[in-house]
Amino acid sequence: MSTRIVRTHQITLVAPGQSCHRFFTPAGECLWVAGWQPHYHYPANGQTEAGMVFSTGSDAEYTLWCLVDFDEERLYSRYTRLTPGSRSGIVEVQCHARDDQTTDVVVRYTLTALSDAGLALLNELDEAAFAAMITGWQDAIGSNLPRLLAAEIA
Repeated sequence: MSTRIVRTHQITLVAPGQSCHRFFTPAGECLWVAGWQPHYHYPANGQTEAGMVFSTGSDAEYTLWCLVDFDEERLYSRYTRLTPGSRSGIVEVQCHARDDQTTDVVVRYTLTALSDAGLALLNELDEAAFAAMITGWQDAIGSNLPRLLAAEIA
């Protein structure tokens, strides 16, 4: 298998586009991703903005993130991520509001292996595994939707 993979999957959420876009920020993910605890390097208050830098995980899964693009009008975000000694990548989230209460969300990962361990992880993330992962996001958001919609996400 290649040292680089690109995976894309679309989910549909029953929520307004602006809200859905915020669900995929570091602060927004704290509300629906078990164990998600970003450490904010810049800005220290965790305010979502282009150029923000944060980290997640520990040990072999310690990952540095940078929010490169954050376009609230286009409902688009692009992150870079680096898990040293394993893999680097780009994560893109594009929300498309169908109407006032339904949003399609396209998630795209471009990952490059930096080691044999990283290559093994990429080999496990075939199209079916990636689709299952992103569909799991849809389920987690759906089961937390009232709380997510009521939250003020930074």
